[in-house]
Amino acid sequence: MTSEVAVVTGAAAGIGRSVAWRMAEQGLTVAAWDCDESALATLEAEATHEGLSIHGWVVDVSDESSVAMAAIHCRTQFGTVRYLFNSAGIQTYGTVLDTSAESFERTIRVNLFGHYHTVKHVVPLILEGGGGSVVNTTSAQAFQCQEGVLAYAASKGAILTMTKSMALDLAPHGIRVNAIAPGSVDTPMLRQAARLFSPDDPEKILAEWGARHPLGRVGTADEVARLVWFLLVDATFMTGAIVNVDGGLTVQLM
Repeated sequence: MTSEVAVVTGAAAGIGRSVAWRMAEQGLTVAAWDCDESALATLEAEATHEGLSIHGWVVDVSDESSVAMAAIHCRTQFGTVRYLFNSAGIQTYGTVLDTSAESFERTIRVNLFGHYHTVKHVVPLILEGGGGSVVNTTSAQAFQCQEGVLAYAASKGAILTMTKSMALDLAPHGIRVNAIAPGSVDTPMLRQAARLFSPDDPEKILAEWGARHPLGRVGTADEVARLVWFLLVDATFMTGAIVNVDGGLTVQLM
């Protein structure tokens, strides 16, 4: 598997980082895309120390030209790509009454257009390699919403349906497209959100959020990474599936 290449977006932290690391541990070469140059440098240095092949590239997925250039870089350096995991995203808060147009547009551009841009420009490299798979990241918020997450929920709901459309369009070309729908997962983004709600005691907020899940806790990035690996590599008869990894959050009556 050393000849196979995976592109992972949002790879500098959280779920994206865990997926990039897991794929590299399995012998793949990973193109780790993120807008955080410092965190990417740390990831690449740690991977090199462990003998893993992770190459950090600064990419803004909301900017199509940035994604297009990164895809060209992939073709030049690696030739073809086998797998794509879309993890890059931002969390924003606000209702329809207080979400600014700028905040709404930024959320849609990063979360939704980011997925569109990467699939549009990476899938041709997957096609050149004879096929492969894509995993997108939607959310439990695409199924059941909480208050005050208008733009985020809109972006994740769109990713859900876009995944199904992509699966139908790309199946004849030997490319599977699935998505994960996480609940609360212990990542820097979740911890930042907890600090917004409770600057003095974010751990208490994390515990409260975890308690809302039937399993009684938030998930870990590594738990999600194991699912992503399965969908990308092992689930050879799955496409168009949206797989919840949410500790049972969306199956309960509130």
